[in-house]
Amino acid sequence: MQKIIGHARFERATTPYAYSIRVHELGDHHEALAIPRYAWAEINPLSVAAQAFYDEAASGKVWDHATGDWVPAPPDAASS
Repeated sequence: MQKIIGHARFERATTPYAYSIRVHELGDHHEALAIPRYAWAEINPLSVAAQAFYDEAASGKVWDHATGDWVPAPPDAASS
């Protein structure tokens, strides 16, 4: 898994380095969850083109394949 943080690309380790344990009291019994924690390492900074692409997407625009350009994102139908 990879993600972008502040114009740098990071990759998640494939195996967890630790686990967080959460225990919930459910009346007459308990339930425990073990949530893995993964390390992230910077792979490399984004290219100039990738930075421009990321900035446009972060500003609320979407790529329109028909026009070949960035356009404002359509209003979310779920929010109306």
